[in-house]
Amino acid sequence: MSRNAVVPGTDGGLPDWRGLGKRVGKELPPEYRSDSPLESLSSYEHAYGRNKLVERVMRALRVRDALPGAMHEAFCQIPFDSVVTTNVEQLLESAYRSRHGDVLAIIEEQQLRLANPYEAPTLLKLHGDVHHPGSLVLTERDYDEFSLRRPMFVTWLANQLISKTGVLIGYSLDDADFRQIIAMVRSRLGEASPDLYVIEVGADPAKIDRYRRRGVRVVNLPWGPLGYGVLTELFDALYDYWIANFPSRLQGTTAPVRALLRAGVRVDEAVLFLLPDEMVSVYDDFVFPNIADRGLLPLTRQDVAHPPGFRVATTEALLRISSQVVIHTNRVGDPVVRRAIASVGRENVFVVGRSTDDDDEYTMAPPPSVDGWTEVAEVIANWATGVSGQLSFFDEAPLSASRAKDIDLRSSALLEVIEMERALRLTFPEGGIGDGRPDGRRGSRHAGLRQLLELSAERIPVGLPSEDVHFLVETRNKLVHGSGEVLPGDLQRCVDLARVVTRAVRRVGEL
Repeated sequence: MSRNAVVPGTDGGLPDWRGLGKRVGKELPPEYRSDSPLESLSSYEHAYGRNKLVERVMRALRVRDALPGAMHEAFCQIPFDSVVTTNVEQLLESAYRSRHGDVLAIIEEQQLRLANPYEAPTLLKLHGDVHHPGSLVLTERDYDEFSLRRPMFVTWLANQLISKTGVLIGYSLDDADFRQIIAMVRSRLGEASPDLYVIEVGADPAKIDRYRRRGVRVVNLPWGPLGYGVLTELFDALYDYWIANFPSRLQGTTAPVRALLRAGVRVDEAVLFLLPDEMVSVYDDFVFPNIADRGLLPLTRQDVAHPPGFRVATTEALLRISSQVVIHTNRVGDPVVRRAIASVGRENVFVVGRSTDDDDEYTMAPPPSVDGWTEVAEVIANWATGVSGQLSFFDEAPLSASRAKDIDLRSSALLEVIEMERALRLTFPEGGIGDGRPDGRRGSRHAGLRQLLELSAERIPVGLPSEDVHFLVETRNKLVHGSGEVLPGDLQRCVDLARVVTRAVRRVGEL
């Protein structure tokens, strides 16, 4: 990983573990020099003291001016939940901060109980950080005392390796503490040992055999002109694969959210609201009904039940299906705003909160009291409507769902169903659930498709026989809930029927 850093004034990156040992060892008397990095670092500490060793390591790692490289940026786009590193510099932290703004770096056992408040993965620095000399694991004594000084780190990491698949990158076979943890897990679990993979570049057969003896499977990338830079291509490919396949692991709490996630394409009318948990009820009362009344689909992270370990990835998945984003924040320069702008463009991001630009037309301050939220809701709805431009998901060409290119038939059917339900609710708002609340406001939850069709059957001259209505509802449920396979012919029939209903409803709405 370190070899891919950007170091001003040099053509190469930072030294790896072996390179670090060589640089430090050059300053030792000849009789103390060794091919072992651990021996060299231990001898340096013995000769000059702990402080001098830490200072020498900091100079070797260029902590003042080394920057993350393209490989670090590619790695940090992958939405892991937890990352463990034995690197003691701060290249990963810098890359995560540039993407997410902040990162929780754990270097003390007491931090293990902290809930991660940031969008970036939790970063556990197993061998400490150069800015905290007492945390560093560099010498023989540090390795020998590791399990005694940090037993909770050992327990935490062992649990991660047991419950998840471990992917090791740049893993050194000389890391005695990590090897001990793997050995402990294997001895306890026996034949049920965890799945471990290591990513290597140009590893020779002997090294591969050493990994296999330790129960680690090797993904050996070919050594080429890029050298270790080939990792950048790997991480880009992993990110693309993750984004393409992750939405199918998510479960939306509402039918439209489930449908959009399964379709996996950006939709003009989807408005994502990135809100603190305590603000969801306020938006649900004031803002979401206005958004739904304009024919738009409000989405929130709270509408998604994601598997454990996929907190970071959920936001990425929602950003990829939304065309507009509303962010509630009280933080100037919030990295979430930056991430949303990178995904959908500045004009498609509206901020309720503080801004660095008082004249920013896409930012407004939250109201001082609840009474002011009616005005805020109207402003947001007007903005969202103006951005979407009353665009339809579909034109008259067959299967031209939204404006996505190369969309498959299943995704097209999902989006046609969403458009049909949107048209029904927009034309017949009396189908909304939550009408007649004591406070006089209308809720944003809606009736199911069958109920909507029944409520509007007398007013829409569609002419669909009951068996077609039943087929439409059943196929829609299979698509949205993923509860069964739908044959291509049935997908096409669903598309055709949904379009018939949508066009009939729009004609009624135009009268």
